[in-house]
Amino acid sequence: MDLYIIRHAIAESLGKENEFSDDRRALTEEGRDRMREIAKGLHRLGAEFDLILTSPLVRAVETAQVVAA
Repeated sequence: MDLYIIRHAIAESLGKENEFSDDRRALTEEGRDRMREIAKGLHRLGAEFDLILTSPLVRAVETAQVVAA
């Protein structure tokens, strides 16, 4: 069994004057693009995922979605 631990991609900065909370920070476009490239690299290396677990934070879920695709 292989275990891959992947940190979330680049996320939005906290808003000015706390426009939104940390748990609602989404990935930036750059973050999505870079994670797509990382996912392609993992695929080329033969990484396969039977199960993907993530925290409920928006940026973590979005990162998992990119990897799963």
